Amino acid sequence: MPYYPDREPESSGEEHKQPRITEKLKKFLRMSFAVVSGIAENLKKLLLPLFAAAVSRLAEMLKKLLPLIAAAVSWIVEKLKKLLHISAAAISRLSEKQKKLLRLSVAVISCLLIVYGTVRLIGYGKELNASRETSRELQQINEREKQEMQETQETKIPLSSPESIASASPLPAAFLTSPLPAAAPATPLPAETPQAGTADTRLKHVLYPDNPYAMISDRFAQLRKKGKYIVGWISFDLVDEAVVQKDNTYFLTHDATGNDNNNGAIFLDADISLLTRPYTIILYGHNMKSGNMFGRLKKYKESSFFRKHQIITFDTMYENGQYAVFAVMEMSTTPGVAMWYNLWSLATDIRADREDAIREIEKRSAVSSVLDVQADDQILLLVTCLDGDTERLVVAARRLRENESPENLVIRQGR
Repeated sequence: MPYYPDREPESSGEEHKQPRITEKLKKFLRMSFAVVSGIAENLKKLLLPLFAAAVSRLAEMLKKLLPLIAAAVSWIVEKLKKLLHISAAAISRLSEKQKKLLRLSVAVISCLLIVYGTVRLIGYGKELNASRETSRELQQINEREKQEMQETQETKIPLSSPESIASASPLPAAFLTSPLPAAAPATPLPAETPQAGTADTRLKHVLYPDNPYAMISDRFAQLRKKGKYIVGWISFDLVDEAVVQKDNTYFLTHDATGNDNNNGAIFLDADISLLTRPYTIILYGHNMKSGNMFGRLKKYKESSFFRKHQIITFDTMYENGQYAVFAVMEMSTTPGVAMWYNLWSLATDIRADREDAIREIEKRSAVSSVLDVQADDQILLLVTCLDGDTERLVVAARRLRENESPENLVIRQGR
C-alpha cells in the first residue's frame, strides 16, 4: 500500500514498521555513501600520482622526439627542393593537367615520407625508452646488491656443494670455450705450469686471486635472475650497464634481458672465457646517437674527457676490477688497408707478440698517455662502430695493479 504523508494511513498493521524501515534505509544509504566516498578518495590518492607520472613521461618522450621529427621533416623538404630544382626545366614543358597531376603526386609522396619518418622516429623513441627502462631496473638490482655487500660480507658457497647447484644461475651455452666437467673440482682450478725454458716467454693462466673456485657472486646471481646471460657490469661517465654474453649477434638486437630492441646491449665477445682471469677482454656496444650503450665512446678522443674519465669500472660475476684508459684509436676490420688492426693479436700467450700488439695500439692512439702497460697486464677493449661498416673505434684500458690506485697510477719509464 502506498504511503501518503498528508493523510492517515489505513489501519493494516504496517503503520509501525514503515518509519523503522525508512530509518534503516537512511542509515544504510549513509553508510554506503561513506564507503563509496572512502573508496573514491583512496582511488584519487592512488591514481592521480600515477596519471601525473604517465603524463610527465609522455611529455618528456614527445619533447625528445620533436627535434628528431623536425630534423627529419627538414631533411625531406631539402631533398624535395633539390629534386624539384633539377626537374624545373622538364616541368615547364608540361601541360597544365600534367603539372597538376605532378604536384598531386609530389604532395602524396611527401605526406607518405613524413608519415613513414614519423612512425620510424616514434618506434625509435619507444625502443630507446624501453632500453633505458630495462637499464634502470637492472641498475636498481645492482645498487641494492652492492649496498648489501657493503653492509654484510658476501657469503660464497663452493660450486661443488648441493646448495650452490640449487641457487647458482646456469651458464649460457656459448659462455665457455670448452665444456665444464660434470662436477666441480674439490680444489681450485689448476693454473697452467710453464714448461722449462718458457716461463719468461709465455703467459700462464691466472686464477682469480680472491675467488679461485670461480664462484658466481650473490650480486650477479640476483642480476642473472633478471637476465640469464648477464656476466658483468661496466660503469664510466654516464654509462652504467649490464654486460652480457651469448654469441656475437644476438645482443645487437636484444636488450640485456633478452627483449627485442635495436639499441642492443653491451656484450662480451663469445670466444672469451671467464673461468680464469682473461688477459684480454673485448666488449662490444652500438654507437647510438642518443648516447646510449657506447654512444659516448667517441668523446675519449678529446683530451679533457680522456683525463676526466680515465678510470673504467668493469666487474665480472667472479671479481670486481678497475681499469685505466691508455689509448683510443680508430681501426678497420678489413685486412690490407692502412687502418687495419687485428684485435686478436692481443690474445696471444707469447709475451713478445703481445707486447708488440700493445705498442701498436699506443702508437695509433688519438690521445697520448704515459700509463705503463706490460704484456702480463689485463687489457679491456671497448669497441663500437663508426660511419663505415668496417670502421671501429676502440678504447683500450689496463687493469689497475695490486697496490695501484686511480690517484696513483704507474707510469712508464725509459720509453
